[in-house]
Amino acid sequence: MRHALALLLLLPACGAAVRPPPSVPAPPDLTTAATLPASSGGTGYACSDGSVARAEYPDEDAAGPGAPLALRLPGLTLRMIRAGAAGGERWIGGGYEWRRTGLTATLAPIGPDGRPGPAIACRAPP
Repeated sequence: MRHALALLLLLPACGAAVRPPPSVPAPPDLTTAATLPASSGGTGYACSDGSVARAEYPDEDAAGPGAPLALRLPGLTLRMIRAGAAGGERWIGGGYEWRRTGLTATLAPIGPDGRPGPAIACRAPP
């Protein structure tokens, strides 16, 4: 044990690279969601995993009930339909659930039992 400790103490002196501990990621920057290109339409959300989601909610007055939501994520676009919810709005599609209440939303995978899994929290800028 003493030899292992002595070896660890000598490594920096031998020129071995000492790596700092990994840093904790910064919280998402809400300005990223707010500065999506105007041509992209929809509402931008900064999510707790660092990604930006864009939800293009349908104009149900023009498109009618059941019009799909387009949820755009990095490398993935989901077409989702409105589903029942006790509060707020709930959309499902592509194996995911998107819930929105005010400026906050969550995205969760839907498991094989039909229940949502762990959710990623997202927030639109005020």
